[in-house]
Amino acid sequence: MQGVKFTRYIVSWNAAMLHKCFSNVDLSSCNNHYKKYKRCLNKWCAITCGRRPVVKVYGLLRTGTNYITRLIDLNFDVFCLESTEEGWKHGPCNYHERFYYVFMVKDPYSWLSSFYEWELIHNRTKAGSLSEFITGPVTHPELQRAWSIDYPISAWSESLRSWSIYKNENNVIFLKYEDLLESFTDQLANLSQRFGFKPKNEVFLNLTKRADDWATPKPRKKLSQDYYTNKEYLKQFTSDDIEFIQKCLDMNMVEEFGYCLPQQHDET
Repeated sequence: MQGVKFTRYIVSWNAAMLHKCFSNVDLSSCNNHYKKYKRCLNKWCAITCGRRPVVKVYGLLRTGTNYITRLIDLNFDVFCLESTEEGWKHGPCNYHERFYYVFMVKDPYSWLSSFYEWELIHNRTKAGSLSEFITGPVTHPELQRAWSIDYPISAWSESLRSWSIYKNENNVIFLKYEDLLESFTDQLANLSQRFGFKPKNEVFLNLTKRADDWATPKPRKKLSQDYYTNKEYLKQFTSDDIEFIQKCLDMNMVEEFGYCLPQQHDET
């Protein structure tokens, strides 16, 4: 206990000295260094002193990882690790029993559609159609290295197979992107009940703008909830696409997370 008190004293002293040193300095030229130092200090304090629960979010690109991270940070008194802290959030889990983990899951077809759009926006794919993208190589280099996959849809199966080994741990929860869109309050209440997180407000607050609001090489489409709830994304897939995708999917993972796969349709 004395060691913890001493550690907290040192952290408080460092914070006070940091404020004193920078209070009369124009930070415009060193703002990034200041933010990085402050971030490291807060992270060290959260992990070492245990003042706040530490949360790590995992999920593939375009599964709502930024959204849930911002929601958690907005609504709970916790410390959220950033995308590359303690492991890349789109790759294998660097599990630690002292942290709390939120794994985001998305319908494999809506994810594939979103991922294709994301790669187009970032000029990483030359595929002229979704069908061409589906059967082509993985165009995101970090994702390919993380999961050693041949096709984009394989990332869905490989990642969930890897992450699901932690599903029975008390510090782990899996959330579906579709459920989060339908009722973010229910999902946050579920998360709070499971982990015992202390809410910051009397009611749960939602974001007023999209979580991934940074600039991209090409403009993004406006987020449409109906696109997901009405499964409008399925219109983009041909019968051959569906056949190929379902050969690549891990049906155990599809069943585990309760997704209903589309049937091949007549295109004549």
